Amino acid sequence: MKNFQEAFRNGAEGYTPATMWFTHGNVSKKEMTYQIEGFNREGIKDYFIHPSDGTQGDYLGEHFFSMIKHAADEAKRLGINYWIYDEYNWSSGVAGGQVLQDEPWARSTRLIKMTETVAAGETLRYTLPDKTRFNPQVLLCVVDDKEVETKVFGETLVWKNESDEEKTIDMYITKWIAGRNAACRGSEIVAPNGEGYLDTLDKEAVQVFLDKTHEQYKKHIGEGFGDYVKGVFTDETVVLFDMRVEGEGGRPSLPWSRRFLERFEERNGYDIRPRLHELMNNTGTQLNIDYWETVADMFMEAFCQMCYDWCEENNLLFTGHIDAEECIYCAAYRSGDPYEYYKRFHVPGIDTIYTYYRIGDFNYNVTAKLATSAAHFHNKERILSETYTISGWDIRLRDMKRIFNRLALHGINFLQFMGSNYTFSPGADTHAMTNNWQNPLFKHYNGFTKYVSGLQYLVANTAYDAHTLLFYPMTTSRATITPMPVNAYAGDLNFTIINLTNALLNLNIPFEYGFEQVIDQAEVKDGKFIFAGSEYSLVILPGTTHLKEHTFNQLQKFAQGGGKVIAVNGKPEKIFGETVYDAPAIENMIVYDCYEYEMEGEAPTFADTYQRAPMGSFTAALKNAIGEAPASVVSITPCDGIMSAVRRKDGSYYVMIISDNKEITKVTGEITSDLPFRCLNTETGEIRDMKIDGKHFEIDLEPIECVVIELAADVEQQTSAVCCCTKGEIAIENVKFSIEGDNTALPDMWVVRGKAAEDIIKAKRAYNPKRVCDLANALTAEDMVACRGQAIGSMPNKAKRDWFGWHPIDGKNPEYGETVVCVYDFTVDTVPENLKFVSDPTYSPVWYLNNEQVYQTGATRLWHYANPVFDISSIAVPGKNRLVAIFTVPEYKYASFDLPCAALKGDFRVFGDFTLTQKPATNELTYWNDQGYAIHTGDGIYTAEFTAPAEGSVVLEMETTDVTEVTVNGNYVTKCLWNPYKVDITDYLTEGTNKLEIRVTSTYSNFIYNRNLSGVKTAKLYVK
Repeated sequence: MKNFQEAFRNGAEGYTPATMWFTHGNVSKKEMTYQIEGFNREGIKDYFIHPSDGTQGDYLGEHFFSMIKHAADEAKRLGINYWIYDEYNWSSGVAGGQVLQDEPWARSTRLIKMTETVAAGETLRYTLPDKTRFNPQVLLCVVDDKEVETKVFGETLVWKNESDEEKTIDMYITKWIAGRNAACRGSEIVAPNGEGYLDTLDKEAVQVFLDKTHEQYKKHIGEGFGDYVKGVFTDETVVLFDMRVEGEGGRPSLPWSRRFLERFEERNGYDIRPRLHELMNNTGTQLNIDYWETVADMFMEAFCQMCYDWCEENNLLFTGHIDAEECIYCAAYRSGDPYEYYKRFHVPGIDTIYTYYRIGDFNYNVTAKLATSAAHFHNKERILSETYTISGWDIRLRDMKRIFNRLALHGINFLQFMGSNYTFSPGADTHAMTNNWQNPLFKHYNGFTKYVSGLQYLVANTAYDAHTLLFYPMTTSRATITPMPVNAYAGDLNFTIINLTNALLNLNIPFEYGFEQVIDQAEVKDGKFIFAGSEYSLVILPGTTHLKEHTFNQLQKFAQGGGKVIAVNGKPEKIFGETVYDAPAIENMIVYDCYEYEMEGEAPTFADTYQRAPMGSFTAALKNAIGEAPASVVSITPCDGIMSAVRRKDGSYYVMIISDNKEITKVTGEITSDLPFRCLNTETGEIRDMKIDGKHFEIDLEPIECVVIELAADVEQQTSAVCCCTKGEIAIENVKFSIEGDNTALPDMWVVRGKAAEDIIKAKRAYNPKRVCDLANALTAEDMVACRGQAIGSMPNKAKRDWFGWHPIDGKNPEYGETVVCVYDFTVDTVPENLKFVSDPTYSPVWYLNNEQVYQTGATRLWHYANPVFDISSIAVPGKNRLVAIFTVPEYKYASFDLPCAALKGDFRVFGDFTLTQKPATNELTYWNDQGYAIHTGDGIYTAEFTAPAEGSVVLEMETTDVTEVTVNGNYVTKCLWNPYKVDITDYLTEGTNKLEIRVTSTYSNFIYNRNLSGVKTAKLYVK
């Protein structure tokens, strides 16, 4: 039996998280070493290098690969793993635009429908899309549902209406997709024609991509493949990106490829070209199915299989994820088929970015369940999740734990921090956060990675124990999908799948997605589907109206043998075999409709979806239909926010129970097995308290806690623990508060426009600092636009936090190559001896203050590894100060440049009026924001004294959401990364007066974009 208790206690080697490392900025070998060593120190043993916007250097050139080789060599030196990321930015497939530049024929193609009305006797002269840019091909023209002959002269399609009435002609045309893919946006090698995307259905096109990326990595790294060079990550790959150009609106389109006609006929036995109008108008279900299955097959055979095979041949693991996993309609038109593409990954992966905001979304649970179900059926051991990025800077370790708990519960066992910024600009990254040295919490990641590794070890070395299949109706999706749906995330089919997913989790019924291929291949025996070492006695059909004949026959045989089938919001209507026929009834199938979906909020969009609602009518209806759930070793009482999973290994069982709630939640249940059992604390490996009455148990779960009930023949049966009650509170006295390092303040910021800016720039060019400052001080409101408003185009925030970046509030960012003037206002009552400002290194502005040019006096490591520092303690004056910056925006058109930050640092406090002062701060054991440190990020230190009691144990209980470290009488006691913030300090006490220190580490949020309450709200001592 695996020693999971030991893994919880000390972590598990080989199961720590990885990180996606964004190497934007001016990358140096020395700094790479510093950061790689930091990853290693904090328990991150795998790193994926992601070249992204702002990466300076020749992507895929000699300088670029010298950096990559150095990173790989450092992995070898440290005994950790480097992973290749196969693109610049994302989506994978264009080699930073080089594929499109050098081989334009390899561009992705779409089929569109153009419609024109032609009067009787008139001739249509329709101008086709530009040939050089779009390569249009006319496949079919239809009038009155019949093909008509047209002629093309140059770029003009001609057709004469020879009838005596007005006619509508539908033209079916293929064209290269337009628009600049993210992978082309920031790479320096992109040519003017570098738009579009790779034809991922075309093997020859995919080979070009492999030659330009994978083969180049192989050439330049040269060794270590399968050892310290671990694998290749592919990102957001799709069948088709529909990047519409201006004026096209929401015109329907479909994936296409230059050899699609011949591939379709080869696969399906008929020519699709004369029937394109049926396909585009969605009038033939068999045609729809044949078309979408052909698309899926071509995608699997080309991109997915060829990338997998290349990695296999080179002793590397293929990982990453396909785009839009959480939506079954997207599975049809963007990613092909999840069951098939997960088969073609050594390490299947998913994307759960935006996680902090979206973990409450009604569709959040689908992606992980899809991947882990498919991984089980394909016998894949590890399942990766790209997690956390675009989660805002106020995400704490307790929030990260909550997110990981949910993913681990679903079966994810290779957490990837997405991502770690090599460097960043506060203006550009107000929403992105980083899991690297810039994050104040990074020094505590080692504790988090230990926790993650213990649970990942458990999940990777056990099998999910489920007896329920939630059918995944791909045939229904393909039969009913409309060409490029406006909102693929809506619709009853999607909503039913998602709500059944959540309802089963609410009811604590273990389940997996039952892909059609699983049903087709499974052994059917005695009312059970037997597949991949598991037996399933319940199948739930969500909105399933169309089925393949063999799949239907398998379900019928299953039901006739005593298996239970439940159809929700639709039942099988059409069966597809050699012919299409009406579906007979499945024996004893329970059929019901319930459209009272448990979700709330606005309609889904790209960045904001419906929220999960508490259990209601939908869950109740499912519970009623199921009746007695399939047998399991445990029965857990349904409770909002409580989810569970059962895992098995060698006759032992491990019941994971997590709380998603912010308060202590009572969990009750019953063990139905005769095996002895105990409850384990997944953070310490110790036995976790729970009340036991026979086989009934009761656990008070802390907020975001995860426990594991172990059932095994060789464990000692746990008995109820004795609770220790508090006897009284101990007075805390002589409280003092201080921060580590300098305090921070952000001045009011403005960008200067028009003639006023021109005059200041002229004064700068004349080397006249006094004139620059005089003009700046004379500016009027009409000359300036306020900054630090919401960034245009930044990620919308459903929580309506106070988003801001270094941007003009009118959204008019400076042009590339433009010289810009900004002013920064701050007020001082008494100038401190230590007063400076820290800025960005990107722009090299010239700074002025109080008639003087300000020169750099040092450098510090803040958000950049070399932030310039300017000492202004001898230049600032009491009262109002206006700092002036004049700079020129780089002419590099494919990176995002924001206005430079000027963060004031020093020995001061800031109270409600945002005046820098040296007035004494209060000393209270409460949040530090109102004690003169409104936007301080990093460490704050509370010290206090108390008198220890003569008898009894002493417990410190803190109310906070940050990381705390406790010291008593100079002795380090412990660290609390998350709830429970309770510490027994009895062993560190002395007679009489004792000294208590609580060090708190906050997030970066106060500085970056959002004022958060930081530190401890309260701290109390109790006698037990």
